[in-house]
Amino acid sequence: RVVRGIATAGRALRDRSGAGGEGGDEPGDEVVLFQPMYDAYLPLVRRAGGVPRFVTLQPPHWGLDERQLKAAFTPKTRVVLLNHPLNPSGSVFSRADLDLLARYIVQHDCILVCDEVWE
Repeated sequence: RVVRGIATAGRALRDRSGAGGEGGDEPGDEVVLFQPMYDAYLPLVRRAGGVPRFVTLQPPHWGLDERQLKAAFTPKTRVVLLNHPLNPSGSVFSRADLDLLARYIVQHDCILVCDEVWE
């Protein structure tokens, strides 16, 4: 499921940019990942040629920190990979956290890949 999501994001980047041209899915494009994370994400991003940019979440609330988001997002950021609820903590992001993340995604024109596998 995650592999399909990353592959879909890659295709969307190529389609949006004109078949992998400037601004497309190129080696070195950055992917924002939230730590702790599901163990398959990092190798999948690296295998696809992506550069991971980490946002480390802290217990007990596991909320987003705007300073970390600001540091993680750059002009090369193309994809944000969000696992929600967060695996392995099982925590759920607040509406305020999701709104904050959405602002950064829109500002940087990124694709959000959501892995929402919990029932």
